[in-house]
Amino acid sequence: MLDRTPFHAESGGQDSDAGRLTAASAEAEVLDVQRPLPGLVTHQVRVLAGELAPGDEVTAAVDPEWRLGARQAHSGTHVLHAAVRQVLGPAALQPGAYNRPGYLRLDLPWRGALSAATRQEGEVRRMPLAEARRIGALALFGETYGEDVRVVEIGGAWSRELCGGTHVAHASQIGVVALTGESSVGAGLRRLEAATGFEGFAYLARAGTGAARRTGRARRGAARTAEGGRPQGRAPRRAGDGGAGP
Repeated sequence: MLDRTPFHAESGGQDSDAGRLTAASAEAEVLDVQRPLPGLVTHQVRVLAGELAPGDEVTAAVDPEWRLGARQAHSGTHVLHAAVRQVLGPAALQPGAYNRPGYLRLDLPWRGALSAATRQEGEVRRMPLAEARRIGALALFGETYGEDVRVVEIGGAWSRELCGGTHVAHASQIGVVALTGESSVGAGLRRLEAATGFEGFAYLARAGTGAARRTGRARRGAARTAEGGRPQGRAPRRAGDGGAGP
């Protein structure tokens, strides 16, 4: 436990930060961060060198790449949630979600096709809870909120939620939200999964390569003749020519 910390504790569906604690003669890797009680944050660490002792002064450093990926995924979750609500209406409230760098999962009472997520401007601000309720900010997960709350807006009223997680400064920083799966996890409950940020671009690149290969196979197949299924202009392989097949 530290008297103060820059690490985000797991909450609201967002995984905790990763990073390092460095002391004068010790170093530790932060594996997990939790908030068991209001105002109390605990860090689970793996000591890499030396020994940590009560009273040590440490430098706490969040892994910047991990934090960026987490921000992209969490903001991407808000975008996906708003896009689904735009299609299904205000009753489509998420009962649960999870996000970490490069990945998000969103559970929804949802059926049918999902429209493409729209890139929007983002804004984060604090306000009294009564004011947040007045402007229609969504409170999710059944969490208990204090009198002063944090409201995350993407496109203004298009996506406006109470949220204590980390987010991008501008919606374009999300990069991409690429849906990778959709399944049933209960009666009337669907689960959407998506890759975000660099992982989202990598997923789309792999999907595009696979589509190109399938198209190539289809074109080669179209060039085959009905005679033995061999491509035009290619003589059949005779036994003893070498190789195990046509």
